[in-house]
Amino acid sequence: MKVLSEAPGAEPFPSPSGEANAALAANALAEIRPTGLLKVAAIREGAAPSFRVFNMPADKPQLKRWIQANDGSTNLYFEPNIPRSSTPRKSRKEDIAKIVYLHADLDRTEGESADDARNRHLASLKSGAVATPSFVWSSGNGLAALWLLNASVSKSDAEAAGAGLAEALGGDHTHNVDRLLRIPCTINLPNRQKRERGFKAVRASEFLMRTGAVHSIDVFPRTNIAGHLSAEDRIGAIERVDDLDALNLDERTNEIIATGRSGKPKKGEGNDRSSWVYAAVRGMLRSGVSSEEIVGILTDPRFAISERALERDNPEAYARKEVARINAKVKAEIDSGFGDDFSYIDGAAKMAKAGTKQTAVNLYRHETHADIMGEPEQPYLIEQLVPEGAFFQVFGDPKAGKSYLMMTVGLCIATGRDFAGLKVKRSRVLYIIAEGGRRRFAERVEAWILKTASDEAAASNGDKAEIERKIRSDLADNWRLIGRSVMVDSPEGVKQALAGGPGPWGMIVIDTLVRNFSGAMNDQEAIAKFIQGVDFMRGDKTAVGVVHHSGHGTKTRGAGSVALDGGLDLAIRVRRDGNLRVAELVLSRHTPDGRELVFELVNYPIPSTNYDFDTPEDDWLDQVVLVPTDKRPATERNDGYDDATNLLVYIRDAVGAVTERSLAEETGWSSSKVHRKITQLFKDGLVEKDPIKLTRKAKELVGEADEPTSDG
Repeated sequence: MKVLSEAPGAEPFPSPSGEANAALAANALAEIRPTGLLKVAAIREGAAPSFRVFNMPADKPQLKRWIQANDGSTNLYFEPNIPRSSTPRKSRKEDIAKIVYLHADLDRTEGESADDARNRHLASLKSGAVATPSFVWSSGNGLAALWLLNASVSKSDAEAAGAGLAEALGGDHTHNVDRLLRIPCTINLPNRQKRERGFKAVRASEFLMRTGAVHSIDVFPRTNIAGHLSAEDRIGAIERVDDLDALNLDERTNEIIATGRSGKPKKGEGNDRSSWVYAAVRGMLRSGVSSEEIVGILTDPRFAISERALERDNPEAYARKEVARINAKVKAEIDSGFGDDFSYIDGAAKMAKAGTKQTAVNLYRHETHADIMGEPEQPYLIEQLVPEGAFFQVFGDPKAGKSYLMMTVGLCIATGRDFAGLKVKRSRVLYIIAEGGRRRFAERVEAWILKTASDEAAASNGDKAEIERKIRSDLADNWRLIGRSVMVDSPEGVKQALAGGPGPWGMIVIDTLVRNFSGAMNDQEAIAKFIQGVDFMRGDKTAVGVVHHSGHGTKTRGAGSVALDGGLDLAIRVRRDGNLRVAELVLSRHTPDGRELVFELVNYPIPSTNYDFDTPEDDWLDQVVLVPTDKRPATERNDGYDDATNLLVYIRDAVGAVTERSLAEETGWSSSKVHRKITQLFKDGLVEKDPIKLTRKAKELVGEADEPTSDG
């Protein structure tokens, strides 16, 4: 292993920093961050932290002056990863623009001297047990180490690798990518608790190792982050909060934090400090405040709620345990939200009677083989295709006809009509079409009503008006639309959605997954929460169908984590072939795969409700209807995928600002691949940059995000 330089360890702190030490510290940071934004912090015991951002290398002189002005009176830290902006506050994980380093914090054990700890950790770092670090220095009472990466990586990959390093080296569980590290060559000032235990002020060292090593993320061990940490250790470094208003808390929680209690206790709430801490933490968690910020508030003497923690020998440890304990209780409350109502999940009408306590039923009765075989066979909602209670997916490329197909399925079930020659069980249908395009979607339904009535009247020589009246009557009873997004991974969102209509539902349609889901598509835990919400909707008899996009690397499955595939009972891929739309059963746990149904898009204008008799051509709205056909596709299936089109779809459907980093996380591509694709799309006139968004030309290719027709 090549070591470019070594230096002595930490030395006892004799005097405040001078210009020479400030220069050494600034030089060290300039090596760690040769170009780009560098965020630093000055943290004084009992005071709010102060943050500054310097643009390297231009701001190196100012950085040196800042270090010289603050060293010796405050503890000085820096963020090894690159912040998104120059905002002078502690970065949250989402504020990190680029992850370029992994880090390790290697402290001394109880009773171990600083020299012994330093020598032990250095020997471990040089042993080859893990990849060679790029930089190592003494923080005063332990070692800090950095590993430079050859490409920016996702938060989840970085934190899993950081946890793996901590486990391999026996370091602290400080894998969070927004971690602060002590600035080399600056003074480590112990807090009151450490001073009482005999700790002295010492100066951090220069680099003990400066190797120039650069690594791929693939060379590092990975550890399940949640699996090896205690609940309190999963909480990252303390984050101080200067402005409670910025947290958007409710008035009562603000009052408890500021005064230590509330003048209006809730029923059953205690009037002791422990109860008020619980109420404050619960209120903050419910408002989305991070655990790190809550620990900061509970240990900040500026807030009265901190009194209980500050009485303890180790206020931070107490605060971490309290936050972890209360967080677990709140999480249990949220998780139980999906489980409380098993006895009536098939009937939204019962859910409307929200105050009625349901009788508890043991769901885990032990059954014999004979018991189960004595039950009737599972009935189908759609003959030999979709069983009752199934979870299924309809996916495909943009404009393939996914929404047309799912809408047609729903309308056939709601009116009791055959679907592509397959018998259906007439049932109520709830269709969730995400925000925007409600009217356009209704126009599609109107076209289907008129076209179906016309075709059936012609085939049976019947009364078209009477057939249409009967269709509308069936839809009035059995068809409901939610014209906005429902976050299916949220228990409250799902419950409210179900409680708003008649029920029970034979089928619920979620169109599209990405517009009704708050998590990341590649996050298995987030997808598991989505499936949990789907299962709550399903019960025993309600089928749930999801409209989704094709995966980024293949057309044979939907986008995102394979955890979604594991929860499906069947999956139908829709592809276009000229004016034909082919629905292929690519996954089924009930019937053989590979079955195909072919449909044709037929133009069918409908009357406009905005009549203008001076321009008769404006009195009709162009619409199309999906109709079964005996025609066969002209082309064979093609399982390749157009990466550029896929990327445009992700940009179109994204919620919030789109960056190359967010696209890399959503698609699972490397950052370099995303950069190349975006650069080419920019040259082709399909996207704009800063922020990334579609041009008019691209919208013509993949459609608008806020209209159902864009998804087909």
